Amino acid sequence: MRPPHFSFRFAGTADRGMIGAMSRGGISDPSNELAALAGARRAAVRVLAATKIGGPTYRAAERLLDAIDDVAGALTGDREVLWSRAPSTFGPGPES
Repeated sequence: MRPPHFSFRFAGTADRGMIGAMSRGGISDPSNELAALAGARRAAVRVLAATKIGGPTYRAAERLLDAIDDVAGALTGDREVLWSRAPSTFGPGPES
């Protein structure tokens, strides 16, 4: 059985190119890059859900998730910025 095919489209690439606006210290506004990473992360999670746990495709998708989280962390300082968060029923927390 063939694994499902997933295609990726980079968000916001038409006006700024693949990498985005660069400043002397790095990417000045990583919002387009984070949007592209978020899409790739969602696709990797779908691969995890569709493949055999522990198989080669599953392990490769796990490594991809780690790499995506590493890049997001380098861009924002928060490696978990793209992780889904459960909504709170108690209103905004102390970080808001």
